[in-house]
Amino acid sequence: MSEFLVLLKGGHTKHDEMSEDDQSAYYKKWETFMNTLKSSEVIIGGAPLARQGIMFNGSFEKQSEWELDIENSIGGFIIIKADNLESAAELLKECPIFDTDGKIELRPHESM
Repeated sequence: MSEFLVLLKGGHTKHDEMSEDDQSAYYKKWETFMNTLKSSEVIIGGAPLARQGIMFNGSFEKQSEWELDIENSIGGFIIIKADNLESAAELLKECPIFDTDGKIELRPHESM
């Protein structure tokens, strides 16, 4: 099996416009989705990401704080294992990110 990085992108605007009840239902879908990956023993790890951070270059001289680009930035990640790219994509069809018009970028790990 190979490892794949799942980048969860966008969806913030629609999420932020949800009522509390809709957000609660959305988080329940996430819990169910993640538990399905866990019970299938294909998840290696993952986490949501905060909406702010620091961007810097190699010299660390130009550091700047930033707020995320709400429509395009990465809101979280998951690392999964699968036989190939197609089977990895199949595992993600029910991902709740699509409920908020978000997208998934699926990337296989390369050897170093």
